[in-house]
Amino acid sequence: MRRRTRLVVAVLAITALAAACDGGGDSEPTTTTSSSTSTTTTSAPASTTTAAGPPTCMTSQLAATISEPDAGAGQRNAFVTFTNNGTAPCTMFGYIGLQLLDGDGDAVPTDVVRTPGPDSLVTLDPGGQAYTTIHWGAMPTGNEPDDGPCEPDPAEIEITSPNETTSLVQPWDNGPVCSQGEIDTVPVVVGAPPAQP
Repeated sequence: MRRRTRLVVAVLAITALAAACDGGGDSEPTTTTSSSTSTTTTSAPASTTTAAGPPTCMTSQLAATISEPDAGAGQRNAFVTFTNNGTAPCTMFGYIGLQLLDGDGDAVPTDVVRTPGPDSLVTLDPGGQAYTTIHWGAMPTGNEPDDGPCEPDPAEIEITSPNETTSLVQPWDNGPVCSQGEIDTVPVVVGAPPAQP
């Protein structure tokens, strides 16, 4: 009788163990998923505003003059000076343009040669000035005649300020420009020219 009781207890223990391993019958296991939410904050890029500088000097606000040339060894040098006659600042940068004209306003051979030199943005306040130096030859070269003017004698010269397309016309009283009208020039600089080129 005691042996049978032990057997029943053993069978009950095995049954309980099996039930525990089975997870409690047909019930589905429970899965817990944890999720985290991340928040990303994006800042808009900072905008940079650059104040616009003075505009390019226009022909309509400028006056131009040519100094008396110095003379020596068949070479001539003079200054071309611009004055801002406007009411607001303006800027220049680089080289001027030139065109010799005869008495009828027709073009005379002109070859503007840009000589390398320091260049910088020039600001002209109202009444301010900028200038450049021009250089040309007065002696015949190549096949130019020796017994008369080396080239036609100009009566006027068109002067175009840097980055402009219209010109100022000034008298030209400096005789013919030899070497097929070659005129050398350098970038404009700020200020009034010195007393002599």
